[in-house]
Amino acid sequence: MHKRSALLLALVLALLVPASMAMAQQDGSTTASQTPAASPTVNPNLQIIWPKPITEVYGVIDVVGTANIPDMAFYRLEGITLNDDLSVPENAAWIPLTTDLTAPVTGGVLAQIDTTKLPDGLYQLQLAAYAGSIDTPGQETVTTVGPIRVNNDASSGTGMTPTPAAPAATPTPAADQAPYIVPAGGATTINVRACAVIDNNACPVTGYITAGQTAQILGMSSDGAGWYLVNVPGGLTGWVSATVATPVGNTANIPIVTPPTPFPTPPPAPPAPPAPPAPPTAVPPSAGFVVPTGIGVQGGGTPQCGQAFNVEINMANTGGSPAPGGAVTLQDIRVDNGVVTFTGYGNYPALNPGQNYVVVIPATVTAYQNTKHELRASNNGQTQKMRYTLGNGSCGAPPPPKPTPTPTPGQTGGIYNFGPGQCTFGLKTNVKYFDHPDGNRLGETSGGAYTAVQGQRVNGTRWYMIEVNGKYVWIRDRDAAKLQKSCRVF
Repeated sequence: MHKRSALLLALVLALLVPASMAMAQQDGSTTASQTPAASPTVNPNLQIIWPKPITEVYGVIDVVGTANIPDMAFYRLEGITLNDDLSVPENAAWIPLTTDLTAPVTGGVLAQIDTTKLPDGLYQLQLAAYAGSIDTPGQETVTTVGPIRVNNDASSGTGMTPTPAAPAATPTPAADQAPYIVPAGGATTINVRACAVIDNNACPVTGYITAGQTAQILGMSSDGAGWYLVNVPGGLTGWVSATVATPVGNTANIPIVTPPTPFPTPPPAPPAPPAPPAPPTAVPPSAGFVVPTGIGVQGGGTPQCGQAFNVEINMANTGGSPAPGGAVTLQDIRVDNGVVTFTGYGNYPALNPGQNYVVVIPATVTAYQNTKHELRASNNGQTQKMRYTLGNGSCGAPPPPKPTPTPTPGQTGGIYNFGPGQCTFGLKTNVKYFDHPDGNRLGETSGGAYTAVQGQRVNGTRWYMIEVNGKYVWIRDRDAAKLQKSCRVF
């Protein structure tokens, strides 16, 4: 659904202001007011527990959940921008937030995401898991959560969310004051339940205790599970887990109380008898909806680094009425680090229901040859993907030969072409290398012996051109070990 009513929009946007940021419940559950409309089914093997819908985040956050589908090869987190009305922009593409992660997670931290790398605004978060192998992933299983607001101005105190105040010191009770509890560990809100079980159906939340509030202790659970029977401000009585509460005062004489029995789970309703077939009725046509249904490289070849190739994307109107023309987004992404190496767009015409159109987008990838890449075609929130290994192409070829000057010691800008084996040296691990002398950093070496192809002196520093992973790069002489005399001829 791409549009929401004005009433729902006003409610959601109002909830997204900092005064009503969604709070993580300290016993691991949420109330109905904090939970979005449930999906027809929830996959216990793939879910995002936090952040919840209608949550504001900033800085580095932990995404908590479960990724443990059968035969899982890897999972990853992605995000997509949303319009103010919560619709997905027509040509928006999923943004890689993590690399491919292979270790299964159950009810823990899936990944850390640095939201400062994203523009502020509304997003939908997607957790995608793939069965099979990391080289040839098979069935994709997906779960999403949103809207999530990224507001990094909040971290500096200039945004919508005020800086949280330091927690107040725990008050010291008078000698004759009854013992009480306060939220533990800096928690802002803890649940008060009808019984002593963390189950929103069998033991619903009946109230809250917030930071700065106290609740008088009336008793302890008789089962030894460590639940407090408390009197909440306002007169409400309920149960709080000792894992999220700190007792204050003398608790030696607290009465032992048997908690109420949790509400029984109702048995499933018997299946209804089959209804007689209804006469066919006219079904109103759904709106036109154009999405990618297939992707491939034209001609079936393997893309090569630095060489243009064409990507064919099949666009189909899967709705029940005509759809206007639009644009599909194509991305090329390096698999092992999530870097987007190419982005392009292609237009498709207006399509009738069931009609398709093949969009051809020319693409060129100029980095990360001999590694796994993934082509992604995105439109209307749906994506088609294809993995391949980028060939060496023209990216790994040595630089064209240059005239060899007659270098003199101390010559600035002089270039020296070394002969085979003329200049060899060793490098430690984590030695930085660059695209040219005093240029942009490209990465770090893994150590070993290297042979220089060229040498150049820039600003008083000798630089050497070496080959790393099929690509020619530059390192400084101070990073090299056991330089031969023949390396210092310029």
